[in-house]
Amino acid sequence: LFRSSRAAEALRKRAASRGKSPAFLTLLGKILARWASFEHQLGDLPKAKALYEESLKVLKRAKNRKALGFVLSGLGLEVEGLGGYRESEVYYRKALAVYRAERDKAGTAWALNNLGHLSRRLGEHAAALKLCQEALRYYESAEDPQGLGWSHNLIGDILHELGRYEEARHHYQQGLSVYVESGDRKGVAWSFTNLGRVIEATGDFNGAKQMFREGMALDKEFGDRRALAWVSLLMGQTCWALGDYEEAQRHYAEGEKLYQETVDPRGTAWSLDLQGNLAVALRDFDAADRLYDRSQSILKKEGTNPLSQGWHCYHKGTVQFFKGHIPPAEKWFKKSFGHFKKIKEPLGQVASLTHLGETALEKGQLKAAEGYFTQALDLALPIRLIPHVVDLLVALAQLLKARKDERSALVFLVAALNHPTCRRQTKDRIVQFANRLEARFTTDEVQDAVQQAKASRVEELAQAWLAGARLSGKPPRPKKPVRLKKR
Repeated sequence: LFRSSRAAEALRKRAASRGKSPAFLTLLGKILARWASFEHQLGDLPKAKALYEESLKVLKRAKNRKALGFVLSGLGLEVEGLGGYRESEVYYRKALAVYRAERDKAGTAWALNNLGHLSRRLGEHAAALKLCQEALRYYESAEDPQGLGWSHNLIGDILHELGRYEEARHHYQQGLSVYVESGDRKGVAWSFTNLGRVIEATGDFNGAKQMFREGMALDKEFGDRRALAWVSLLMGQTCWALGDYEEAQRHYAEGEKLYQETVDPRGTAWSLDLQGNLAVALRDFDAADRLYDRSQSILKKEGTNPLSQGWHCYHKGTVQFFKGHIPPAEKWFKKSFGHFKKIKEPLGQVASLTHLGETALEKGQLKAAEGYFTQALDLALPIRLIPHVVDLLVALAQLLKARKDERSALVFLVAALNHPTCRRQTKDRIVQFANRLEARFTTDEVQDAVQQAKASRVEELAQAWLAGARLSGKPPRPKKPVRLKKR
């Protein structure tokens, strides 16, 4: 960063006398772009954006079309990071056009991957998968191992979000193999971390911790503090899910420290949000509120976007909800849902709708609660956000109890409790709720409900709810096809 900025400043001073030379302008434009890339890595997105814009103007004057692809891609990354998703798509498509005109296979693949990553963030998973698969083919023809590994990991991320965990794991392992063969140890560490994420999604929390340890060991070996910060926070989340709150706090604090050392404000804000979640689990709501506010104050300085605003509103609503302040909690959750809906972010929408349903339950508005829960399931099931479907079953059990259908409520609770992705906080909540319900039934009735829950998959129960079915003693079964009579 220091050298590129000094070089750019020196060339700027000479631009007055030699500013019309295409070779000089090309050199200045490339150095400005390199300076911008370092600012991006240090987390200063507004400054990186300004430098890329200056570089773009200089290279246009130089009429150097080939160098424009890198700058346009960089501009897209900065604008995307600042929340301008549709504007960033324009830059990525311009970069793609430049690379295709220059017949640059690696550049074309890079632009396709950027478009795929953006489509994933916008919830357009089918388009994202198609773009990244096309990028993978370009990298294969260009024999670019780093690009191949990157594409495999991006495809893995898309499949991961779609709930296609085995396919995601396959691509992460393919990426890992490519990086091992090419000797790219950073790529190996990244692939281990991604494998940990997909293993955690299937409920194997201890297996995920082992993958994260592998990634952390490599990151420590070559001193990648930013990667270490990321894995530390992921490890903390896994410990949080297991109920090991002390170890989770240790990892969160380590991640925060590393992000501060690498001057990454957004990473620091994320670590504070996670610590706020932990404080909520420990019922220290005032501490959680302070941590969420600190995170938001950091993001305001950096430039907020709908995603960060959505999570801040969601977190504020969570604190108010657990404090028993239902009307302000409802207002926060409505705000968070609005932000997430604007950018088609499914995870945030599901989380907000679930809590809106719970606030409606607290107010005795059963019909409104059913609407919110059903809408959340409609979003969560197609892309297999199974941990959130498990949370929704617990919420639906509360609704069933309020409707005096306590036996079905018990079936939903036991099915959620037995699912491998059920987190410690959810388990504690289920056990407390289920114990109150069990007292109303005979031992045989409880055993019957437990057997029914074991025979019913979480997804089947959720689909039965969406179909308008209610459990009445047997797990839901698929309807038989209707045969048309011949006339």
